[in-house]
Amino acid sequence: MNAVGYDFATLGNHEFSNSLPQIQKLLTMSRFTNVLANARLRANGQPLCQPYVIVERFGLKIALFGLIVRDTQNYRGAREGVDILDPFATARQLVPQLRAQADLVILISHLGYEDDQRLAREVPGIDVIVGGHSHTRLTEPTFIEWGKKDAPNLGGTLIVQAFQWGGELGRLDLIFWRNPDTNRWEMLAYKGQLLPITADIPEDPSTRKVLDGYWKRIAKRYGRIVGVATDDFVQRGDDYAHYNLVSDAIRETFGSEFDLQNMYGVRIELSKGAISYYDLARMLPFGNTIVRFEIRGRDLKAILERHRPTVSGIRYRVENGRLVEATLNGEPIQDDKIYKGTTNSYFAGRVLTEMGIPFVDTGRKRLDIVADYIRRHRRVSPVYDGRRVVR
Repeated sequence: MNAVGYDFATLGNHEFSNSLPQIQKLLTMSRFTNVLANARLRANGQPLCQPYVIVERFGLKIALFGLIVRDTQNYRGAREGVDILDPFATARQLVPQLRAQADLVILISHLGYEDDQRLAREVPGIDVIVGGHSHTRLTEPTFIEWGKKDAPNLGGTLIVQAFQWGGELGRLDLIFWRNPDTNRWEMLAYKGQLLPITADIPEDPSTRKVLDGYWKRIAKRYGRIVGVATDDFVQRGDDYAHYNLVSDAIRETFGSEFDLQNMYGVRIELSKGAISYYDLARMLPFGNTIVRFEIRGRDLKAILERHRPTVSGIRYRVENGRLVEATLNGEPIQDDKIYKGTTNSYFAGRVLTEMGIPFVDTGRKRLDIVADYIRRHRRVSPVYDGRRVVR
C-alpha cells in the first residue's frame, strides 16, 4: 500500500487475525494515515490509531474517519487487548463534531454494505461512505437521503464499494461550489464508476519490487509441492469441495466424530494439478488453530441451523431457515447425547464462547494440518456428497 500511494485507510477485521504487536508494527510501517474511531487499547483506553483526521485539499476542509465491524472483537488481535466499540454509537457521537469543522465528511468503513446503508439513515451528516467487508460490487454510488431540508451538500450520503481483491478501481468525482450566502463549500453533483484492472495495464515497478522482495524470503517454504489434485476443487450447488477437504483433513487428523468450519473461512478454490504450500496458504490465509470440544446434540443442531457451517462426519439439511434433518455418522443426532468435535479457533471464539461451550485449543495451525494431510495421501480428489444442503 505504501508503494501504491494510498493517502488514507482504515483497518479491516482480518488485520486482527494478526497478533496485537504485529498490528501495531504494521501501523508504524504505514506511510499513509490509518483512521479508526471505534477501536481502543484495553490497557489504557487510548485509540489504537487516529480516530479521524481533518485535512485541506483544493480549498476544502475534509474530515475522514474509520469504523470497523463489531464482530472483530472475536479476532486474535482484539482478544489480545483491543476493545471494539459499537460503530453506530461512535458515529452518533463523532459525526456532529466533524460536520461542524469540515466541508466534506468521509467515512472509510469496514462494516459491510447493509450496515453502511443503516448508518447513513441513522446518522445524517456523512457525505461519502467508502465501504468494504461485504465485497459488494456497486457499479454506481448508492444515495441515501437524510430527509432534512436544511441538510448540507446533497442532503444525503453516497455509498461506494469496489467489490474485492483489487479487481476493479473505484473512482468517485465530486463537484463543489462555494455558497456566497454561507461562504461554505457545498456539493452539487457526483459521478462514480468502477474501472477494471486487467492484464493490459502495465505492472508498477515499485510495487513489483516490494512483492519480489517478500517472495524471495518465503519462496523456499511456500513454493514446495505438497501433493496433487486429481481435479478442480470447486463449488457445485451447496457442495464446496475445498471446504470438504479442509474438514475431512482435520477430522481424520484428530479422530473427532465431526468437524465444523465457518463459511467464508476458506478462500480460493484449488485447481487440478500440483498443489503448493502457497496454494494452501491462499486457500487458508488466516492463522487459525484447531480446537477440540464436547457438545450436546441439541446445541450442535442449533449451530447447524443458525450458522450453517461446512462439515465432516455430519449430513444435514436446512429449509427456510429451519433444520429439518441432521445425522452424525449415519445416525440421527440425539439431543441429550454428548459428541466430540473439532473446529477452528475463530469459529470457537465466535460461536462456542457465545454459547458457553468450553473448548481446548490444540495450538496446531489449520493450514499445516491440511498440508500434512495432503502429503500423507499424495493425491486428493474433490468430494461432492451432499453433506450440507441449505434451501
